[in-house]
Amino acid sequence: MTTKIFISYAKKDTRELALALADALNQMDGVSAWVDRSLRAGQSWELQIQQEIDACDAMVVLYSPDLNRHKEGLPESYVLNEIAYAKYTARKIIIPVMAQPTTPPIALTMEHYIDYAGSGLSLDELVAAISAELDEPLNQNQDEQPPASLESPIRDRAFGEQAQAVTAIIGEPFQWCDVPAGAFIYGTAREMLTLPGFKISKYPVTCSQFQVFVDDEDGIQSDRWWEGLAKRDKLRAPRWNEPDYAREHVTWYESIAFCRWLTWKLGGSDDLDAVENWLVRLPTEYEWEKAARGTDGRAYPWGDEFDRSRCNTQEGGVGRVTSVMQYPLGVSPYGVMDMSGNTWEWTLTQFYHAVVDLQHEDLRSESVRSIRGSHWNYFRNTAITTYRDWNGVLNRMNNISIGFRLACSLPA
Repeated sequence: MTTKIFISYAKKDTRELALALADALNQMDGVSAWVDRSLRAGQSWELQIQQEIDACDAMVVLYSPDLNRHKEGLPESYVLNEIAYAKYTARKIIIPVMAQPTTPPIALTMEHYIDYAGSGLSLDELVAAISAELDEPLNQNQDEQPPASLESPIRDRAFGEQAQAVTAIIGEPFQWCDVPAGAFIYGTAREMLTLPGFKISKYPVTCSQFQVFVDDEDGIQSDRWWEGLAKRDKLRAPRWNEPDYAREHVTWYESIAFCRWLTWKLGGSDDLDAVENWLVRLPTEYEWEKAARGTDGRAYPWGDEFDRSRCNTQEGGVGRVTSVMQYPLGVSPYGVMDMSGNTWEWTLTQFYHAVVDLQHEDLRSESVRSIRGSHWNYFRNTAITTYRDWNGVLNRMNNISIGFRLACSLPA
């Protein structure tokens, strides 16, 4: 079996080391290292890079000062894009190497790195250190056991199997992103709050996924999902009804009914007075913000500088809802996509009576609810991670641009 390694580096600082490292790794038995020496004729550079990352088993990232050039007002290094794609989309093993003294990128701040610059390692010693870093995670992957039966409750299953259970009902694309317990910076006042761990869906609910709820004989037409809620209104179709587009034209009650239905399909309890026990629910706005900005208080899911290529807002000029997978570089620190622009997203939280503790959330109240994330026809100032807006749960006419994503509490 050949282990494939992708080497990510900044040409300005570390090209010589990257080429030498690739040559040294390629001399090892069972190792194939790729570095961008040249492009295949007629192929997009970005596409080739993506294909090589998809094909690799691990990425080696060479840290150097040029990775932080954006802090001096220069264009962002493409190495940061490669890191984001490998970590959050392709989900590859990443082995950082401090090739030249610098600050690690935000996405890898908590990752251990091989200190090539400060330890005086030779090239052979660097190769040995990378090989040692590779051995443990690759062996763990080989030793993984098959998942347990899908018949057990969702919260008792392995992380990956939770997504399988949901996907089996509503279809792709669906993944859970894990947000660990702990403190984070909340709001424009930068208040420190602590939340328990939770999961949040990588993407908003799509048109095709919501349609499963509509078409199911036990779905949207069943009175069960509306007990304790306001009388349901006539369903409205989305303006852009493509399967992987974010579903809009959704009222808050319809999003709650969807979560109750999906929780029931998964074998859980959908008691309105115990939403914390639902297997699938809306996130609170506190959970939504932590999932969007991480723990460092950033302005946008990807960092502090606006970039119209990372989100669907007025600045991008798209002029409509898009696929939930169209902006992979807009990923948040926890791997969550599409949290700036495209469609507003409902939360559980009452706008004027917000509570951090999920157990105190009143789903029976007709109070207006917080929405987050902005919309394709709004500007960048509303696409920041702290921006709050609201909409009425009973007012259908104002819900044309609102969708939702899913969340799940972790066991205590």
